[in-house]
Amino acid sequence: MGTGFDSSEYWLLVVSGMGVCLGLVLLGETIAIAVGPRSFSLEFAIGFLTSLLAIGALVYARRWIRRSGLSGERYRRIAGWCGGSAVGFLVLNLLFMISIPPESLSLAVAWARWTFSFGGGVGLLIGISQAQAFERARVAERLAAEQQATERQNELLEQFASIVSHDLRNPLNVATGHLDLARETGEDDHLERVESALERMDAIIEETLLLAREGQAVGETTRTDLGAIVETCWATVETADAEIVTEPLPTVEADGNRLRHVFENLFRNAIEHGGEAVTVRVGPLADGSGFFVEDDGPGIPQSEADEVFELGHTTSNQSSGFGLAIVARIVRAHGWEIRVTDSDTGGARFEVTGVTVVEGPASGSEDPAESPETLVGS
Repeated sequence: MGTGFDSSEYWLLVVSGMGVCLGLVLLGETIAIAVGPRSFSLEFAIGFLTSLLAIGALVYARRWIRRSGLSGERYRRIAGWCGGSAVGFLVLNLLFMISIPPESLSLAVAWARWTFSFGGGVGLLIGISQAQAFERARVAERLAAEQQATERQNELLEQFASIVSHDLRNPLNVATGHLDLARETGEDDHLERVESALERMDAIIEETLLLAREGQAVGETTRTDLGAIVETCWATVETADAEIVTEPLPTVEADGNRLRHVFENLFRNAIEHGGEAVTVRVGPLADGSGFFVEDDGPGIPQSEADEVFELGHTTSNQSSGFGLAIVARIVRAHGWEIRVTDSDTGGARFEVTGVTVVEGPASGSEDPAESPETLVGS
């Protein structure tokens, strides 16, 4: 069964076909001179040799270009340069022919054949040179992107190595120490401390893996009801006596599974830094460009506003410093932006912008703040 004809090959056939036609014209001229009254001249010999080089390049172009490794998407431009240059040279020389008419029809044909073949050969060289320049630029761009990706991977590896050597070492030491005490004393209280340390280690490992995944760009998105996600996430986070006030939220284009990690980590951050009785508020931005999550906790100093999304940044002994880094990676993977500022109560306010809203808030109220829903943690 055949593999089919590659449409890009058509343009190479056009170039080689042009060379074959010019070769037949040159052959016809040579035969006409050989059998006719006209004799070979030095001018014809020079034109013959220069035309033969250009025609040979055109005929051989298909094989030459295919073996050069150029992408098929460049073939059309090469053929365009070849044909355009041939026609341009011919038109330019026709002006000379008009001002200085050839002595005979055979000379006019020879002149036209030479200009067309020479122009085609020059155009072929220009087209191939340009295509090679484009290919080199594309390869350089790809290599630069690969190098950048490698640097990011190396940076992640360094970060993970730091996590393993530092963040995991503390709970590991705690678990080892209390396990030894449990063996010596037989008291179950030490085993509870071991279990707590192991749970902490498990959480750090999960956060590390999540951080590695969430930096990848979001592929397929769906219509996602922010209000439903907020309600689900609040129910899955340990909220103690914390309270959440939810304004009517829009439906957006997003990866719902990854977006859940955004709200879960923002809620945990509010509770860890604002206390178990903190009040969290979620709602749409006034300009419709996204949404916000704010709390009435102590807030974030302006001096640390640029650092809160960095991996490992935390002011709490109970936090690994991964949460907001994960949030920032998911937000940016969607092509959105996130910033932190102060809420009206002096707490932290996170604003996510650049969100594609497909449907406004479900509430019929013009002012979404008029009908907030309040939930209290358990």
